[in-house]
Amino acid sequence: MQDLNDIIREVRKQKHYYGSLKTELKKQIANYPKGSIQKRTVKNNTYYYLQYRDKGKIIQDYIGSKVPAEFEKQITERQKLQAKLKPVNEKLRILNRFKV
Repeated sequence: MQDLNDIIREVRKQKHYYGSLKTELKKQIANYPKGSIQKRTVKNNTYYYLQYRDKGKIIQDYIGSKVPAEFEKQITERQKLQAKLKPVNEKLRILNRFKV
């Protein structure tokens, strides 16, 4: 019986850890602009747009003929954080199968 209690405690601890990690990552992600940078070429001129979804619709905001380095860095950082969030969500999905 002690082994079962240890397992239950460990599952609860893991749920708490990944839940707080998810919350922290979402807070960090919210600080960065969402979407991705899209490049379009029209008559040998290159234009850049910020593309993202809003209420199911794809929105494209014009950035300019050059992307500011700081803006591109922020987009890249958000994408890295979102990549870290995926395995956390997967682990939480598995842990939530345990009804403890």
